[in-house]
Amino acid sequence: MSHRRVLVVAAGRLPLMPCSRPPVPQMGLGPQRGAYHDIPPLSLAVHCVRGVAARLPGLDPKAVKGILWACANPVGPQNFTGRTIANSLGWETTFGSMTNHLCASSMRVQLDAANFLTSPFFGSDDEPQVYIAGGVEKMSEVRLANIFTRDYTHDAYEALGPRATAMGLTAEATARRFELTRQDLDAWSLVENQRARAAITAGWFKDEIVPITIDGKTYDNDALPAELTADALAKGKLYFDAKNGMVTQYGSSQMTDGAAALAYCNEAAAKRFGWAPLAEFVGGAIGTAPAQYMGEGIVDAWEQYQRRTGLADDEFNARYAVQEHNTAFAPVPLALMKKHHIPREIVNIAGGATALGHPLGATGARLATTAIHLMIRLGKQYGLADMCVGEGQGGLGAFQNLRG
Repeated sequence: MSHRRVLVVAAGRLPLMPCSRPPVPQMGLGPQRGAYHDIPPLSLAVHCVRGVAARLPGLDPKAVKGILWACANPVGPQNFTGRTIANSLGWETTFGSMTNHLCASSMRVQLDAANFLTSPFFGSDDEPQVYIAGGVEKMSEVRLANIFTRDYTHDAYEALGPRATAMGLTAEATARRFELTRQDLDAWSLVENQRARAAITAGWFKDEIVPITIDGKTYDNDALPAELTADALAKGKLYFDAKNGMVTQYGSSQMTDGAAALAYCNEAAAKRFGWAPLAEFVGGAIGTAPAQYMGEGIVDAWEQYQRRTGLADDEFNARYAVQEHNTAFAPVPLALMKKHHIPREIVNIAGGATALGHPLGATGARLATTAIHLMIRLGKQYGLADMCVGEGQGGLGAFQNLRG
């Protein structure tokens, strides 16, 4: 990447709200009447971007060059672009796009924002430039047909054959390859549940949340997940492989609706408007893995970025002391943590997706927002956020704390 600095000057997200009951097979899986049930995805996106922009005093919309928006299922009510958001806000000189990179969608647009800001083809060092990068996903608008057998369309399934297995089955394969046990998965789900409940109760997330009022009620914190116990975990139902599996409903990411966004800018913009940046974007990576081991894309992305730093595992983990790994399924972060000796104390410090949920297109921005605020709260200098991606990919973004 160029020597030009890429600054994060604001980051925020809507409260994460469940849109489905916990996925218990005998009860069925489907959208429920969550808090965002009657709110269009575009309205959630506009509210989130407006809230992030409000954290930038003196912002001139003409300096916002683009809204780089993301969604993993941009169809039906979710079929709009960043330009639609810009028009809704009256930002007539802002371009906009919509990116679908599945679970890495809103991490991908952060990488795009960094590339725009460091490329000589898009503006100059002296020109104030701001990009809003984020995403939305109403999981209650997503129809996950045949979730127990496959996650692909018919044509994709026919093209890929046996590799086109359901994401949960790829997680089962990773668990076996890394010699993880059902007890390992359950123990991590319990940790994520306890950490999420503690963080929500203590108000840790309120600094990063854009409050929203619905039917006269203001939501300024995430929905508190039900408390898990070791006994409940032991009784969890195998969700994908009922005969030989390890992944239960508790070891799977929960169904939630959400939106998140970050404001990226160059030094000229920060200087002109007098903004104190939260963090600097210091690097990113896109990983790949065989489709049948989808969850291992997170490992490749992490390793790509680690190689660029030139640091061994212990040095890297000491430096990047806040690591947000998206727990699409419990084996995903556990495989990475086991291979590279990542201490549990620095991973998903405020809980993970098995408790908080995984609104696909918003997850990359949500993880980055949480990582940056945790770095500031805990006084850690470096942090990162990453995730596995459907069809065998991964994504990562890394940050340096500029607030001390």
